[in-house]
Amino acid sequence: MRITNIKSDHVIPGMVLGDVVHSQNGHFLLRKGTVLNHRLIMRLKNFGIYQLPIDDKLQEEEREKVETIMPVIIQSFNWLLVDLENEKKAVLASIQQLVEFTAINSWLHKLKTEDNHLFEHSIKVSVLSAYVGKKLKYDEQKLTTLILAALLHGIEDGRRGLDWADFAPYREAEWLREVRFITKSVAKEQAYRLPEIHLSQSHLQEAGQIIAIANQYDELLHQSRSHVKRRPIEAIEYIFGITMKYDWHIMIVFLHSIALYPVGSHVRLSNKQTGVVTAQNIGIPHRPFVRTLPTHQVGYGSESEIINLVKEPTLFIHDILNLP
Repeated sequence: MRITNIKSDHVIPGMVLGDVVHSQNGHFLLRKGTVLNHRLIMRLKNFGIYQLPIDDKLQEEEREKVETIMPVIIQSFNWLLVDLENEKKAVLASIQQLVEFTAINSWLHKLKTEDNHLFEHSIKVSVLSAYVGKKLKYDEQKLTTLILAALLHGIEDGRRGLDWADFAPYREAEWLREVRFITKSVAKEQAYRLPEIHLSQSHLQEAGQIIAIANQYDELLHQSRSHVKRRPIEAIEYIFGITMKYDWHIMIVFLHSIALYPVGSHVRLSNKQTGVVTAQNIGIPHRPFVRTLPTHQVGYGSESEIINLVKEPTLFIHDILNLP
């Protein structure tokens, strides 16, 4: 059980109370095990109740679903330049909390079964977006909205036959209204020009841009009918080439968040050796650590070694053989 602040909008319809709730005068209001809906949440706010005991124990079936999703989320961090381990833990915790939310959990599991490519794409976009949001100093509420919109942005793509029916019980919730606003802007590629936007919705416009950039970046890394497959550095150069479409400051933060050679990439070095990227040099994304693969060619060692390219100024990555 955890105590959650109702003001921060982290109390979402569908969550379950882990204990009884009393009014400030001590009167009984709700029993343990009550499933919250939009009406009950508004009623509690009217009573001045802002701290709620939320049951965070997952049913066994839901726990199994989460366990199949988390490895994909963790692997997506290989595409980032994580400055501090604490930053990674904070972003991971924010995403995991939402994945454990029953409605999101069920929808992602359904998506994984029906369209695994879109599932992995949605996860990666959410991780990239969340990390950029963290660097932009998003508070927990804004970060939650950003991650939810990134996870669900594929619903607006009609080609896949997805819709919002799975979230019908939450149609009156503020978080869903904001998420739908953001996902529509991403789908129309209009995150940068929304004529109907109000000043109070400016953070939604920014969130739309973050997701649109992350979405386009990941799509460029895969072959499609509209474009050829690009390497990370080529995808970044392409997006910067159309940078007037996006806010310059967000683009710079995104660039500083991306690993040009993600951990797990198979690369060929300028000395003809092949290897696997094992770690990043923060601030120098084009000079990672590479573990060379054993070779029996004359002139090369038969055992692998880890090379820090920062300390080897005459050695370069010549090509990417395979991305993780």
